[in-house]
Amino acid sequence: MLRTPPFLRAPILLFRRPAVLITVIAATAILGMVAALTPLFLSSASSAALQQELQGRCPASFGGQTINFAPISDSRAALTQVTKDDPAFLPPRLYLEGGLITASNTSGEGLLIPIRFAGRDEFRDHIELIEGEHGPGAYIDDVAARDLAAGPGDIIEYNIQGDLYQFEVQAVYRGLYDQISDPYWCLMEGVLEVNIMGDLPPPIVLVDTDYFDYGTEHFQRVFASYARGIGNWELPIAIDDLTVPGAEQATETLRVADESIVDVLDLPDFFLSSGIHSDLPIVTQRVTALASALQTSIIPLAAVVLLASIALVGGAGSYWVDRRKLELQYLSALGVGPGAVSLKATLEFIIPMLIGGAAGWGLANAVIPWIGPSPDVDPTARVIAIWTVAGAVALSLTAVALIVSIRTRSILDHKPRSKRSLAWRIPVMIAAVAGAILVRARIGESAVVIEENQLVGSVDPLVLLLPILTITASVLLIAEVVIRLFPVIRRMGAKGHSTYLASRRIVSAPTLVIALIAGAALPVATLVYSASLTRSATSTIDAKGKTFIGADIQTPVFGDITPPGSLEEVSTIVIKTERASFNGEQVDVLAIDGDDFARGAFWEVEHAEIPLETVLGDLADSSNPAGLDAYLANGSIGDGDLVIRSTAAPIQVVAEIESFPGARRGRPLLVVDKDRFVEVFADDDGRLPGSRYLMWTLDRTEAEVESELKAASIGFAFTTAAATTLDQLRFAALIWTFDFLEIYSYLAGFVAIGAVLLYVDTRQRARNLSYALARRMGLTRREHLIAGFLEIGALALIGVLTGVLAGRIPARQLYRVLDAVQETPPPPRWIGALDLTAIAFAVGVLVTVVAGMLAQRTADAANTSELLRHGE
Repeated sequence: MLRTPPFLRAPILLFRRPAVLITVIAATAILGMVAALTPLFLSSASSAALQQELQGRCPASFGGQTINFAPISDSRAALTQVTKDDPAFLPPRLYLEGGLITASNTSGEGLLIPIRFAGRDEFRDHIELIEGEHGPGAYIDDVAARDLAAGPGDIIEYNIQGDLYQFEVQAVYRGLYDQISDPYWCLMEGVLEVNIMGDLPPPIVLVDTDYFDYGTEHFQRVFASYARGIGNWELPIAIDDLTVPGAEQATETLRVADESIVDVLDLPDFFLSSGIHSDLPIVTQRVTALASALQTSIIPLAAVVLLASIALVGGAGSYWVDRRKLELQYLSALGVGPGAVSLKATLEFIIPMLIGGAAGWGLANAVIPWIGPSPDVDPTARVIAIWTVAGAVALSLTAVALIVSIRTRSILDHKPRSKRSLAWRIPVMIAAVAGAILVRARIGESAVVIEENQLVGSVDPLVLLLPILTITASVLLIAEVVIRLFPVIRRMGAKGHSTYLASRRIVSAPTLVIALIAGAALPVATLVYSASLTRSATSTIDAKGKTFIGADIQTPVFGDITPPGSLEEVSTIVIKTERASFNGEQVDVLAIDGDDFARGAFWEVEHAEIPLETVLGDLADSSNPAGLDAYLANGSIGDGDLVIRSTAAPIQVVAEIESFPGARRGRPLLVVDKDRFVEVFADDDGRLPGSRYLMWTLDRTEAEVESELKAASIGFAFTTAAATTLDQLRFAALIWTFDFLEIYSYLAGFVAIGAVLLYVDTRQRARNLSYALARRMGLTRREHLIAGFLEIGALALIGVLTGVLAGRIPARQLYRVLDAVQETPPPPRWIGALDLTAIAFAVGVLVTVVAGMLAQRTADAANTSELLRHGE
């Protein structure tokens, strides 16, 4: 039988029918994307988590670091041997840090200043020369050159414990005081950092690590100190291109290096461990924990969407049976059974489905850099995606074969159709509602799980089960209402030809009504649900970070300065005191200026029911001449005395508010007027010991704030951005889970559009026949087109509305429990996806118009005589 022409020609038969071929390839491409995106997204998320952990910190903390008690050459050889085969590692670097010594110019010019020798491998590649040329000698910075009145060729004399030594200046380099964030110099932050008063540290004299002979008394006196090894080894890692597998391999390399260096080092027992220390193992462990948490959340979701996609492809099998009824009857007459027919269908579908699966895999790889958390995807994930797509295609082929077999048997048996009962709808709907109520109760007050010792948050899988139950209940409820209204729809259809046709087509197929409403509701509900929770969670995290530091950027400054340049319009200066006692309880005090506080502080209505203008006005118009009026946030304490150091003043609490910018979790915050605070608590010199002046700035980056302050020569300690104050990895799995759900909702949208087109085409033969007959009775083309719009549009838009309700209701229920740091104010914020709701309705209208016009075009092109000859 397999050698007969129908089976031999089967693999190429669909290529003679372009419309069907395109349909199958497109459906399988969607399936392939759904299958491939899961491993690709997980890999992308792991890469993003790794880079998120690596950014903003000194790369030296991720590479290995160890003290050096062995001869430098032996240590270098041992470390190089271990790391040379790992591409993540750069050559080992030695850092020798000397103690403070005094130095002067032998010419008698200049000052006597403190200096510090520093030996650093490869330092010449990371400095900017001002005078002189590169060579083997000692390099001084421009600050030392100015104070010593020295330049290249000058002789500098230095004193170590009463003994005098000299070195010749090789060159002058630009100071490194603003380079502590540089990946190469950040290891030396302790000796390069400007102090809180803006004073520069002692200048660094840079030399090669072999400038002083190792082991000599001179070397020991320059670099050795009590209970400390001579030098530190750094095993630098190229973090910019580091991948998760690369980090895992690097962690193993560090473990081996740790064992190797211990064998080389001659370490006295009373010293601390000489092993290699690195943050990379814990970072890798956290990234792995996040990937595991994310996998637990999204794989069940991916399975649901994958099954929907397989159902769409399987629907193509039903479409195939409808198109091949005559051929199936002919094959049946030749003795071919349903099993052989399903094999023939499989042979016809296999090549187009393989093409579609490959296209879906390619599309998933093409879009993951744009829609994933990171463009970096591990090659292993791409291979896993291939196998996942292959498995999905195999399941789809099985579904096609099964559906063809069932449909063929029902057609060839010639048994009269029994009237199907739809009584299953009510029990399933009740079960879905009960399930949704039970799931919501099980979720409780928090749907975010923090892994112990990892500080990695994950989403309770029940959060993803709830919308499925809600969608099921909503679809069945709305569909039941529509079906119960069938008599009303029939009566309404009597008003005109178009409404008559549309109403009869709707009431004639209740099962298809449910399918079409469900197909439209699924993507809309998942999109509204995921987008609402993603936006709410993102906005909440942003608000918590800004509330914690008070603004977008916080900068400790030296006194009550006037913000320079453009910063003045977006900044305010506050005074923060964290060592205060109020009625015997430890509190923070925030002194604010009512004239400019609103310009620079982050304020949202979630902070308090009291308007900010009222707060500022009450504080400025104090009615407490002996003390201060205050607002109290994060606590409940009555009036009493505020004690700061040795000064006490009576406080009258105007009102209690839920949160306020600058509030810390679990610590009450008293908000007072700045002028009055200074008047009461400043000492005779106008100083406020124990308090800090902070500049809060909105709508600026750290770099912009630092640039303007430096240009105005205003001293500051550092800058802190709201986006980096909270541990972002605690929120990553939460945000990315719903990002993934949002991505799949778009794919589900394509599935739904395919389902609408399949619905239209499934009924197209009956539509063509009724159109041919109705035209003979006076039906116009315009009336038939309007009937198509009414039929498809009514069901599609009902499905969209159902989806909006099914997505919005559970999202409103859960947004408050998706808070990884509930103890940090403010409370969760609700950001509904109203724009996506409008877009969903617009897409529903567009799909209705396109599907209706395609149906009309097909009906116009149908051969009337052939339709009447074959009938239905």
